Amino acid sequence: MTTQNLQEGLIDWFRLTPFEAKSIQQAEKVCEGLYSQYFPSKNVGSAKYQILYPLFRLGIVEFYPSGRCCLSPTCILEGSGTLVWINPAQIGEAIWTNKIIASYPFGMVVSKKDRHSIGELKNLDLKLSLFNFKGALQAIPRFDKIIASWPEQLIVDETRFSTFIGVSNWKRLPFTPEKGLFRSATETYGPRLVKLDSSYWRVVPSEKQNVDAINIASTWALLQNSSDLGVSYSQNRNTITIANIRFSLILERLLVLNTIIHTPENYSPEHRHYYISKADFQILNELFDHKINII
Repeated sequence: MTTQNLQEGLIDWFRLTPFEAKSIQQAEKVCEGLYSQYFPSKNVGSAKYQILYPLFRLGIVEFYPSGRCCLSPTCILEGSGTLVWINPAQIGEAIWTNKIIASYPFGMVVSKKDRHSIGELKNLDLKLSLFNFKGALQAIPRFDKIIASWPEQLIVDETRFSTFIGVSNWKRLPFTPEKGLFRSATETYGPRLVKLDSSYWRVVPSEKQNVDAINIASTWALLQNSSDLGVSYSQNRNTITIANIRFSLILERLLVLNTIIHTPENYSPEHRHYYISKADFQILNELFDHKINII
């Protein structure tokens, strides 16, 4: 039994009622049940990060601000010479059957794009979405602007906080850094708070409100303290490698799609290595204050 098998089990659970959004708590309970049954020696607390969250990254499961999630609607993305099918079920099999370039677990297929395929899609009244990686990157606000939109919090006593120092590590320091990510030293699962400057605090939305918020806050905090981001870029291979469990889900989803469209033969869901051109990397690296490690 592998993690991929458990992910397929979760997808089957979603497919029982494909048009009904589930609460994220329900999905987490299913993940924990699968983990405790097949991986009894492992911590069930990590089940959602191993089973559910990678499906968010792939775009197979969609998260909504209401704290609910469901299988993403059927989507066909158009590249320069390829079509990427997400959750296509059986609706397009006749179109891609003899034109498959690559297929991946969980219902992702890459096929050749030609006039016949486009014509068939129009006959079936299926719409294409042009994938514009550069435009999507440029549309993402800087992390500090995103954080500034979160609820404000007045903090009087800063001595009761632990400071985020990387990955999943928190430490109670003898002083409170001028900027960073914090939580109560006594309430492990209490609210997370971001300190933008000496008197400017924001509350990090819970994962049930915004599944990517803690990732954005964590990354921003690492940037403020010039800590290792767990991200590197190879200029020779045009490849970005991510070893950070708190990397933005939205950004990683874009990287997955960009890789599948440009180099489908090199993509593996088991590894977090993604293709990105040097020009597009420069745009991405601006979001990270040009602090991604270049090798």
